[in-house]
Amino acid sequence: MQPRRTGLEELPLLTVLLAAGLLMGLAFCSLDRSETLAALPGPADPARPPQPGRGLEGVAVARLSASVFAGRWRASLLPEGVDSSDALQAEAAGSGASRAGTERVRLRDRAGREVAEGRLVEGRPDGEWVIWGPHGTRFAEGRFARGEPAGDWSFWHENGRPRARGAFAAGREEGRWREWSEEGGLLREVGYRGGEEDGLLKEWWESGERRTEGQLSLGRREGRWTRWYSSGARRSEGSYDEGLRSGLWRHWYENGQIEKEAEYRGGLRHGSWRSWYSTGAPREEGRLAGGLYQGPWCFWFANGAVDRRTGFYVDGERVRD
Repeated sequence: MQPRRTGLEELPLLTVLLAAGLLMGLAFCSLDRSETLAALPGPADPARPPQPGRGLEGVAVARLSASVFAGRWRASLLPEGVDSSDALQAEAAGSGASRAGTERVRLRDRAGREVAEGRLVEGRPDGEWVIWGPHGTRFAEGRFARGEPAGDWSFWHENGRPRARGAFAAGREEGRWREWSEEGGLLREVGYRGGEEDGLLKEWWESGERRTEGQLSLGRREGRWTRWYSSGARRSEGSYDEGLRSGLWRHWYENGQIEKEAEYRGGLRHGSWRSWYSTGAPREEGRLAGGLYQGPWCFWFANGAVDRRTGFYVDGERVRD
C-alpha cells in the first residue's frame, strides 16, 4: 500500500506498518536448515541460572532467516526490538515423548525473554504458533505448514487491541487483510493475491474520515483513485493505467478551492496544465509534452502581477517572451 511500507505516494502508510513483525521473521520466516537447532553439547548445571547466549539441557540454538520472505506481513513476524539475525535459545516446551522429527519449543532472545512458542517438524515451524512482544504481550498468532505461514493470522498492539488480521496460502498473503489503530479504528483494508496487493484498497484517518480509495492489480494502481484530507475534504482525484498516472487529474486545497488540473500520459505530465492559488487567483497555465513545457505559458504572482517566466517554450526552454 507511497503512506506505510510503498513508491506509493498516494498511500500514506504504508509505511510499513510492522517494520519487524512476527518473529520479525517467525511468522514469515523459516528456520534456516543449515543453522537449524544445532544441539549444544552437554547438560546444563541445574544450580546455575541460564545465561544469555548459552543453552540449557535439551536446548538448541536457532537462527531465523527472514530474507526468504519479502511480503509486507511475511517480513514482519517479529516484534520490534527482536532482531531476526540474533541467535535465539530454543528450549523444549511441554512434556512427554513426541513423534520422530517433531518437538514443541519455546524461543527466547538473548535477554531471556520469551519470543515465540510452537512446534517444529524436521526443524521447520509447523502447526499453531504464538509470538510475544518485548513486554510479554501477545503479538501474533497463527499456523505454519512446513515452515510457511498458512491460514488465518492475527496481530495485536501492545495494548491488546487488534492490529491486523488476514490469511496466507502457500506462504503468501491471500484474500482481504484489515489493519486497525491502537485506539481500535479501522485504518486499512485491501485484498491480496499471491502475496501482492490486489483489488479495492481503502484507507481511513484515525479520526475515521476516509483517506484513500482505489483499485490495485497485483500491486499496481489501476483505474480511479481518490484521496481526502483528514478533515474529510477531497484532496486529489485521477486515474492510473498499469501503475502510471493517466488522463486528467485534479487537486484541491483543504478549503475546497481547486489547486490544479493536469493531464498525464504514461505517468508524465502531457497536455494542458492549470493551477491556482488558494484564494482562487490563477497561478500557471500552459501545455506540456512528455513532462516538458511546450508553447505559450503564463505565470502569475499571488497579487495578480505577471511573472517574468511567462513566454514561449520549446522542450522545456523559454525561447522568447
